[in-house]
Amino acid sequence: MIDQDGRQPGDPARGARAVLRAMSQDPPPHRLVLGGDAFEAVTAELAAATADIRMSEGLARGADFPVDPD
Repeated sequence: MIDQDGRQPGDPARGARAVLRAMSQDPPPHRLVLGGDAFEAVTAELAAATADIRMSEGLARGADFPVDPD
């Protein structure tokens, strides 16, 4: 790890400042992803999960009680 110091993709000082800025928001975020690679990975996974869930939207909505027309 010592050999990688200063060459890692994330800057610990910038990460700490980002956390402090996030925690000072009103309201603070429920989730905070730090780093470009992490952001890309998380948003890609969320998009894939959303697409998967949407493919079954009809089944999901079909499990509700019928809407009363009155």
